[in-house]
Amino acid sequence: MMMLLVPGVMSAHYSIEYRSHFTHWHITVIGLIGATEQLVFVQAGTLINCFFDESNGFMNFLVPQLAPYSYLIGRPITIGDCIITFAFVTGIHFNSANIWAGFRGAEDKGYAMTTLLPYCSFFVMLFCSSYSRFWTSHTYYFVIMSGLFLTYVTGLLNLHTMAGMKMNGWFYEPLLFCAIVYVDATQNIGNSVIISLYVFYFLQTLVKYLMFMHGVIGQLLEHLDIPFVHVKPVEKSKDE
Repeated sequence: MMMLLVPGVMSAHYSIEYRSHFTHWHITVIGLIGATEQLVFVQAGTLINCFFDESNGFMNFLVPQLAPYSYLIGRPITIGDCIITFAFVTGIHFNSANIWAGFRGAEDKGYAMTTLLPYCSFFVMLFCSSYSRFWTSHTYYFVIMSGLFLTYVTGLLNLHTMAGMKMNGWFYEPLLFCAIVYVDATQNIGNSVIISLYVFYFLQTLVKYLMFMHGVIGQLLEHLDIPFVHVKPVEKSKDE
């Protein structure tokens, strides 16, 4: 279920940057729907249950009009199924259209393939997470850990695009994360040690991301000759 939501909700931005990197065209609308509209529709459908007494149970309401198609999933189709299907279909369409356009526009197809490695690694990380002993009870934490890596590499790809440089698509984070999940899944090590390994992975990725952002923001402000924090003099403020 989580993998169905990912393309439309989490990975769309990397596909946009991928297309921009090779075609120099930053486009957020594919066909009749854009990234913002797609996310708004998904979030609206997810939050609408707040206006019903049933709360999250609203997602389990059946859709009688779709009863003839219940055989596709082996049970009656619910409102939640419709939202997830919409997110998956539009997400796959949006991501694949951008990636295909970017790949076609790349002069070096080998480099285009390696630039897709971080994107593909994100999906592998989420899939491997499902084998963790903590997946069922702490799914959101795994989404955060995997999503942080994707956020980091998306920023890097954007920076390399703006600078007109090639990005090295090889990162050790996915290998480290999957190695931790493997050790986790073998059940040979206690919970406290495994949790410590996940915390280590998350913190080192977070530090790298914050250092990256600090460098980008610092150089930008230096280039524009703007101080990071500017305190307006009290005397001058009173005069004004």
